[in-house]
Amino acid sequence: NRKRHEHTLHYFPRRFVLVCDVCGLEDNNDSLYVCLLCDFIVHKHVASHSSSHFYPTLPNKELTDCGVCHAKIEEKYEEYSCIKGCTYAVHSKCAMRRDVCDGKEYEGEPEEVYENMKMFEEEGNGIIRHLSRPLHQMRLDKNIQRVYGETKYSQACRLPFHVDDNVYQCIQCDFFLHEPCAHLPRVKQFMLHLHPLTLQCSPECGFKYVYGIKRCDWKMDTLCASISEPFDHHSHPHHLFLTSEQYLAKHCSICPLITRDPLACNKCNIFVCFHCATLTHKTRYEHDEHLLTFSYERDIDDEGYWCEICEEGINRKRGLYDMHAMNVELHSIWNVC
Repeated sequence: NRKRHEHTLHYFPRRFVLVCDVCGLEDNNDSLYVCLLCDFIVHKHVASHSSSHFYPTLPNKELTDCGVCHAKIEEKYEEYSCIKGCTYAVHSKCAMRRDVCDGKEYEGEPEEVYENMKMFEEEGNGIIRHLSRPLHQMRLDKNIQRVYGETKYSQACRLPFHVDDNVYQCIQCDFFLHEPCAHLPRVKQFMLHLHPLTLQCSPECGFKYVYGIKRCDWKMDTLCASISEPFDHHSHPHHLFLTSEQYLAKHCSICPLITRDPLACNKCNIFVCFHCATLTHKTRYEHDEHLLTFSYERDIDDEGYWCEICEEGINRKRGLYDMHAMNVELHSIWNVC
C-alpha cells in the first residue's frame, strides 16, 4: 500500500524477534514483510490492518497520549489519528483490539451522522414535550419544592432529586425528570461497545440504552452511560480513565468487589468500578432534613465513625455519606443497612 510505505515490501516467512516499525512490538509468532531498500519491517498481521486514518506520526506534530491506553505515542511509530484535525490519536496496536475496532475498512465512506438527537420538543417558556410522555407537557422548575420526608425520583435514572436540582415536572401527572436526564441523547456511542446504542424509555424501571438485535443484546442504564473519559470523581483529585488492558479485572478501591474494565487513575494505584463511580454525590437520610455528601479517603484513621442506621463501624476507606456539621454518618450504598 503506497499510502503506508513508498517501496515494495517483500514477504519474509521465517520468524525473528524484531521490532515492528508500525506497532512498535516484538512478536516472534508472526511472519514479516520487509523493505530491502530502507530497512522497514512490519508484522504480517499489522500489514493487513485497515489503512483508514492510519498515518505515521509527523515530525512537527505534538506528541499526544493514546486515546485507548493513554500512554505516549512515540514519534517513530505509526498511529490512527482523527482526519478532522483534532489531536485525538491511537496506537495502531490499540486501534486493532477487538473491543475497539470492528475490523471493517471505512476509507472513502462518509462518516455516520445522527440527526435529531434530542428526546424532546421545545414549546417555549421552559415547556417541553418528552418522547417518554408524548401527550403531556413538562415544565422546567429550578426551585422545586420538596416536602421533608417525601422522596421523588427522576423516572430516567431512578435517583431522587433535591432542592438544588433542576427538574422537569409533568404538568398533567406525577412524572419527573432531572434536567440532565431530559437532555439524554437519542443515540449514544459508548466507549465500551462497538455499536451505537438507542435510548429506550421505560418509566417503570428507568431508561436504558440498548442495541436490540439478536446477535448483540447489549444494554446499559443511563448512569453508566453518562461516564466518559476523562472521568472526574468528586472524591479523587485526578482524572480517571478506562483501564488499558483488555478484559482486566481488579478490586475496586471503594467497594470490595472484583470488577472487569474498571476506571483507573494513571497517577496512583486507584481502581473504581462503574457502580461506585455512579454513586450519587449527595443523598438524604429519611430521618434527617440535611443532605449527606459521599466521601472516600484512602489513607485515614477509621476509628470513631458509626453508621446511624445499622450502628456498626464504618471503614472510611470504603466510602461513606456524612455531614460533618451535624455529626451524621452512613455506610455507602453498597453496604446494606
